[in-house]
This record gives sequence, structure tokens and C-alpha cells, in this order.
Amino acid sequence: MRFGSTDLKAAAKDLWKKFYIQIRNPDVVQSSINLKTTHMRSIILSSLFTLCLVCSNTINVNAQSNQLNGNWKPVREEIGGSELPSASFEKQKLIISDSNYTFTAESVDKGVARYKDGKMDIYGKDGVNKGKHFTAVYKFENELLLICYNLSGDKYPETFDTKDKPTYFLATFKKE
Repeated sequence: MRFGSTDLKAAAKDLWKKFYIQIRNPDVVQSSINLKTTHMRSIILSSLFTLCLVCSNTINVNAQSNQLNGNWKPVREEIGGSELPSASFEKQKLIISDSNYTFTAESVDKGVARYKDGKMDIYGKDGVNKGKHFTAVYKFENELLLICYNLSGDKYPETFDTKDKPTYFLATFKKE
């Protein structure tokens, strides 16, 4: 479930109000309030804790993926340790929108990319890579996005080096 920051604040405020009313209600019989209040407190506090935990993870994932959102043009590419000539990728374009990507080269390839801790799983849904899974590592630094793909998809690259690795493809992108 995804919450915006205003939804989270409103939900937390509403839960806090209910909690405060429960423990401050003078009409409740004193003998039953201790058990009910203790039970209610534990339920509300655990719910509030879970809500905050879920929302903070959602916010971190969105912040990370939003950094990658946009239109990207390759400025350098290499495979198996050999740099490709710029003419081979001058018409290519990568568009990232949260977990969706579109890559335009000789044809259009679309799919889903999942990001976590500098690693990426790419699942082709339409185009020449339909049904394929690629693993990659990525980093964003100095306004450049570097992605090192393992085209065999069997493990994540450990570095951004393709030398002596014929299935490794490194692309450096700059945002348009």
C-alpha cells in the first residue's frame, strides 16, 4: 500500500486521536478500563509502528527510483571490455518511469526494472527482450547513470568492468 506524506500524517493523527480518547474517557468503568486500555494500547502502538515502517520503506524506494526517472541518452557503451563507437548508440534512448522502462534502439523494448541497493533486475515485457531477465548493477554520480548489465542474467556484476566478460554490457547515460 502506498501513502503520500499527507495521507500518512492524517492517518497517524486519526490513530493518535482514537488512542487519546480511549485512555482519557472518564465514562468507562475503572475495572474494565485497565485490561481494555492495555490491549488497545498494544494494538494501536503496533499498528502505528507497522504503518510508519511500511511508509518509510515506500518513501525510500520512491525517492531512489525517482532519481532515475527521466529520459536518458547513452554517452558511452562497452561490451566485453571493448568500447563501442558513438555512431552505434547515438539514436538510442532510455526512458525510466518508476519501475517501468522503455529502451529505443533499432526497435523498442519495454519492461519492468526493480531497484534495490545498487542492484537492478530487468524483465522484458515487449520487444526483442520479451520474457528475458537481466541482472545489473547501477550507480548515479556526477549527473551520470552507469548501468553494468549481465546479459546472461545468472548473477549480478560485482563491478562496472566488462573486460574478459563477453556477456557484460556497460552503458553510461546522461539525462536529457
